[in-house]
Amino acid sequence: MQLKSETTLNLLLVALLAFSVAYFLSSLALLKLPPCFHLNLSLKTPATKLPTYDYMVAREGFFKPKKKTAVARPQPVKRKEVFTLAGYSLKGTVVCGQCGHSIAILAAPDGRTVVLSVGSNLKNYTLKAVYPDKAVFESGGREVVLRLFKKEQQTAHSRPVNTLSPQPLTSSTLQYKVSRKEIISQISSGDFLRYINIVPTKNPPGLRVNYVNPRSFIYKLGIRPGDIITSINGIEIRTPEDSFSAFEQLKNADTVTVTVLRRGKELKLHYEIE
Repeated sequence: MQLKSETTLNLLLVALLAFSVAYFLSSLALLKLPPCFHLNLSLKTPATKLPTYDYMVAREGFFKPKKKTAVARPQPVKRKEVFTLAGYSLKGTVVCGQCGHSIAILAAPDGRTVVLSVGSNLKNYTLKAVYPDKAVFESGGREVVLRLFKKEQQTAHSRPVNTLSPQPLTSSTLQYKVSRKEIISQISSGDFLRYINIVPTKNPPGLRVNYVNPRSFIYKLGIRPGDIITSINGIEIRTPEDSFSAFEQLKNADTVTVTVLRRGKELKLHYEIE
């Protein structure tokens, strides 16, 4: 009798437990609450799922350092210095500091005088720049510096220049006597244009002399700093090329007249070639 009563009690307890579980689950369904547990009957240990922040890690600027862009450095230009280039030697230069009219005066292999301005071509070389003592040429990315002969430079510095005593003809004209032999020597060597700095001007039109070496041939001819050369033998002077072409006439001319503006007044320098 006692056993029967215990069995009946156990059945009632099981039924009550089942009813409680069913009521709890129905309440969750009515409230639409997500389950807070997960029943895993597998014997394998579940792998722990890590937070997904892979995208943030892969982005530059957060944890991954930014890639450094390689900067292409310009290759140094190959340069060599010579005293002859394709058989040509440098006789002199005229440097213009404010325009592109600087010129290089070269002696050709056949004895001719060749005048080149910046940008001109000589054989396979292009004249890139002109300096008082050198001319820079470029060919195929390689620079060649054509220098004045050291012997000529030393001679020009050591040789004294005899001054000429001008004879005033009028208040606006000075007369000089010049040796033809010396003129030919100066023009052939290019010395007469080596130690002078000239700049083209527009008002008044001509070439302004910024500097002239007191020991140079040009100074000996009466040209002074501040002068504006306007014409030579009536030929208007506007560029260094014009001045060189005009001075070339000194070789064969008997008289030469250079017109300059000095302190605002016109002055004629008249030369008699002996």
